[in-house]
Amino acid sequence: AGNRTRTDWLLAEAEYLLRVANQRLMIEKDIRGALAALESGDEVLAESDDIGVYPVRQQLAKEILALKGIVDVDRTGLYLKLEAAIDSIHQLTDSALIHDRAPGFVSSGENPEADASGQGLVAEGWHKVKQTLSQVVVVRRLDEPVKPLLSPEQSAYARLNLQLMLEEAELAVLRGHQQLYSRSLTKASNAINDWYDSSNTRIIALSQTLEELSQKNVDPELPDISRSLELLKARLAGRLDNGEAEKNGSNGEQGDAS
Repeated sequence: AGNRTRTDWLLAEAEYLLRVANQRLMIEKDIRGALAALESGDEVLAESDDIGVYPVRQQLAKEILALKGIVDVDRTGLYLKLEAAIDSIHQLTDSALIHDRAPGFVSSGENPEADASGQGLVAEGWHKVKQTLSQVVVVRRLDEPVKPLLSPEQSAYARLNLQLMLEEAELAVLRGHQQLYSRSLTKASNAINDWYDSSNTRIIALSQTLEELSQKNVDPELPDISRSLELLKARLAGRLDNGEAEKNGSNGEQGDAS
């Protein structure tokens, strides 16, 4: 360590920064972090008096420009939006379910025949029969799309299922897995369309949010920034070899003199 010059230390620091940049980009997919590390490495190289780092800085300029041309992924923002969507799902009530607006649905509190029949034991008995049948038989129009009718007990299951789909999308955001991200949001959107009332205001807002999120790319194509690190390693190895050669040469001269 005592034989190292200031330039050697600067080159070693630059090598460390380039290693960090490659790790940030390849493993963590952190474009901003990789760009900051590359720029810092270039600044350190600029402080050195080694003319041999010119090819390294030339390659760094290309890699920095390539990173700046990539649209960065706001993973934190996407994750928070998915968290808000999950919270919205927890606030859904049974009134948002499809079966609450199904044609022919009559709740136990409704009495559509009360005003028409009004009086008489026969009319009252007939109304009770119709009311009982309305709770057992659901009349559905055949010219409308068939969608599953959920009971209140199934509502909790539906919310949990949607939550798991969106949590899967959150995991895909953190890992940068585009296929898993798109598939999870598609499944969640299909489930909402099948199970919930599309005219419900919460459902409209939730569907719009999922549509917006589905347009995002969480795994952009990343450039190769390893070439500058390879060039710097070669330069460091060259300086080390030259230093050893100079040291051995001076030792040999001292031996001859003795």
